[in-house]
Amino acid sequence: MTKTSSSTLSFSSLLKLWPWLRPNRGLVITGSLMIPLVSAVVMIQPLVVRMAVDEGILSGNLDTTIKWAAVALMLAVANYLFTGAQNLTTSIAVHRMIRDLRRSLIRH
Repeated sequence: MTKTSSSTLSFSSLLKLWPWLRPNRGLVITGSLMIPLVSAVVMIQPLVVRMAVDEGILSGNLDTTIKWAAVALMLAVANYLFTGAQNLTTSIAVHRMIRDLRRSLIRH
């Protein structure tokens, strides 16, 4: 018996499910494209907080602090929306795939 890596095993399993995922490929692609967007927003947030502290709070500049706090709030909202969109699109695609897979099994 040969050992396969988990990434190979996962990818081959996904390929076996592709006939049932194909009708929802738009949702799968959309959900996949949301991953780098969510990651970018999450990675930018600490930089914005650093700017708020360094340029606003430590220098005593209230206007700059408010500006960076507003940017941080907008990023938090964007993170919430993008993560929700990613979860929604992938969940719908997977649930539809499971439905179609069950229908295929029942027909046999």
